[in-house]
Amino acid sequence: MAAAVDTGGAAIVVKGVDVWAGDSPLILDVNWSVMPNERWAIHGTNGCGKSTLLRAISAAANGDGGGRLADGGQLVVSSSLRLGMLEQTAVSGADTTVREEVVSRMERYQAAKAALDSAVESCVLGTDEELECLEAAQSEYAAAGGYEIEARISKVLQGLGFETEEFDAPCSSFSGGWQMRIGLARLLLSEPESLRRAHTTLLIMDEPTNHLDAAARRWLGDYVGAYQGTVLVVSHDAEFLRRASNSIAEVAGGRLELYKSVTYDKFLEEREERQARVRATVEAQERERKRMQDFIDRMGAKASKATQAKDRQGKLERLAKQQAAAKALLIGQQRRPSLTLAAPPPCGMTPLALAGADIRHPLGAQDIITGADLAVAKGMRLILRGPNGAGKSTILKALAGSLRLGEGQRVADERLELGVFAQDLAQELPQDVVAFEYVSQTVRRTDGTVTDERCRAVMGALGLVGDKAARSIGDLSGGEKARVALATFCLTPCNVLLLDEPTNHLDVDAIAALLDAIGKYNGALVVVSHDRAFCEAIDATHVGYVADGKVLV
Repeated sequence: MAAAVDTGGAAIVVKGVDVWAGDSPLILDVNWSVMPNERWAIHGTNGCGKSTLLRAISAAANGDGGGRLADGGQLVVSSSLRLGMLEQTAVSGADTTVREEVVSRMERYQAAKAALDSAVESCVLGTDEELECLEAAQSEYAAAGGYEIEARISKVLQGLGFETEEFDAPCSSFSGGWQMRIGLARLLLSEPESLRRAHTTLLIMDEPTNHLDAAARRWLGDYVGAYQGTVLVVSHDAEFLRRASNSIAEVAGGRLELYKSVTYDKFLEEREERQARVRATVEAQERERKRMQDFIDRMGAKASKATQAKDRQGKLERLAKQQAAAKALLIGQQRRPSLTLAAPPPCGMTPLALAGADIRHPLGAQDIITGADLAVAKGMRLILRGPNGAGKSTILKALAGSLRLGEGQRVADERLELGVFAQDLAQELPQDVVAFEYVSQTVRRTDGTVTDERCRAVMGALGLVGDKAARSIGDLSGGEKARVALATFCLTPCNVLLLDEPTNHLDVDAIAALLDAIGKYNGALVVVSHDRAFCEAIDATHVGYVADGKVLV
């Protein structure tokens, strides 16, 4: 293991580091110092390397991958920092109870509790040795905060909106938004109060607002904005970043651009100023290129000017590389994703409906929705709204036919062709399958006429080109996985689309491409989303409200 490196008071030091995914460079020559108590947001498009950089820093913080790197770069995290990380997937699929999950990473508490339980069990005869062992175990349990743990659990969980009776419910019985809150509670409870007061924590969060409603996003943004520690967060949520961050690091053109000690809005202003300078540089380079090319064209054939023309040719080649590097920094020059949804096949006037349906979560003990009457008409654009946990995603699953109804029925037109894009679909993809193979094989189950060229064209339009299309899905970023799912979605002809939090894991450009495709789509659409701007842009024909076990359209 590399020897300890002095960070000079910084929490994190990155010097000359290249960030790669397989054989593909993502971010080159990263030079970045993060000081204690700074709150940095890492901004950029899907697949640009944000999450990969976070994982590298996390690995260094855990003592795996720090010190001097093979390429001569250096990534060092101060040994005084204690790492806490909120992953994109939170506690998805966990079978533990909420109470068990939120204390699962309190290592000292868990060890002290196990030692105390053992000491109590071993204290049979009350000998001096047994009592001394019990007293030592009780002292360590107290030092680990064991006697205050229930109060801390209640404070954090109730603060995040959980009812006391839900503390012992399985995590898997909660919707994605509530699972994200469980993950956040686990992170907060894993951090001792003494460490928080000492400002020696490093909080790393990757897309923490996925699945959260507007109120929860505001709460989390305010919490992170007041956090007494060092923060690195990846998010595409502008409002969250306004509340949570005080510095911005943007990945653009394969480089990390730093905007230190600025608000999100000031970052936007400064970025535009930098972009103006880059545009001026590109324009000057283009004028110089034309001037040199003109000289070469005029003088290249003359023997007396051949040496000068050859020299200009060498300079022109070097200038071309400089131009390419400068253009890569221009946001307008970066490749934008584009989407086209397959034309909807013919169907009846009401291709899908629920009639008198009682619906419950598959792991729940009682119905979430009762007596639901919901008809999805041809060409309808329906947005379902309501608080987290009200049953919006559950209604979509009932419409999709993946939930058995207690009462009532699901009525589907014989020509129904249904497409479902679920909030966790990107995580449910087969991780060991190559992205292109998954898209082509999945699409051909529905339409055997789709060619490899068509699949590559759609994936390429979403930015999944070259090496990205040839990687295993598990090696892609969260945003790239979402684009793999989107490519499959776009290539499959459907007359009804069910979209459950479709903007999760997607950057601004990908969301814009999805909205453009939806705008040209003539089939029926049912959407659940906490993204207000996305919902407003859908141009809905109907809005349904889900609350108190009912759905009203």
